[in-house]
Amino acid sequence: MRAILFLTLCVITPAHANAGLPMLFVIWPIFLFALIPVILIESLVFKFKMPELKWKSIFSSVGIANIISTVIGIPITWVVLVLIQLITPGGQGTYSGLSNPVIGLLSVTLQAPWLLPYESQFYWMIPCAFLFLMIFFFIMSIFSERWILFKMLKKSYSINQQETDNITLKANVYSYLFLISCSAIIFYYREIYSQFVVSFAAFVNKIF
Repeated sequence: MRAILFLTLCVITPAHANAGLPMLFVIWPIFLFALIPVILIESLVFKFKMPELKWKSIFSSVGIANIISTVIGIPITWVVLVLIQLITPGGQGTYSGLSNPVIGLLSVTLQAPWLLPYESQFYWMIPCAFLFLMIFFFIMSIFSERWILFKMLKKSYSINQQETDNITLKANVYSYLFLISCSAIIFYYREIYSQFVVSFAAFVNKIF
């Protein structure tokens, strides 16, 4: 995963040098800091839907599934979306400004993974791009977690894939509603959070 992220940053840096905002540095910290509450929320859903499961099995299975989807799944999904942005017509766009609604729509959809440098418009672009990207992260979470949870839980319990899939879907609906709610509060205090994003980006750059 480290190699993939490093190579992707090498590819996209020349096209966006000193400009724009990679949304990974906005979204990833939120997912990382909310990891424990998310594990708790999804564990409660599994316990409610499958009361025969022991808490230890639920926490360990849900915890591992969420750690993998957050630490590995989120950045890999973002990398794929950035690569799609680069090869899609309109994905790289121009720097002429948000002159019409079409450009505005492109700026928070096709260009959502790496926002172009419309800094004066970031106050609305970042939340909109965040919500758009959450669709893809939600899908990634469901597909990755359903497989991990089924493989782990079937070792000790008699469960089927369809049942696990349904509960995983419901659990992620609740956890993503929680993430969106937290994000709304964070974006309200965007000036404070923006300073943290800069520090987090510098930290990630040192690692990779």
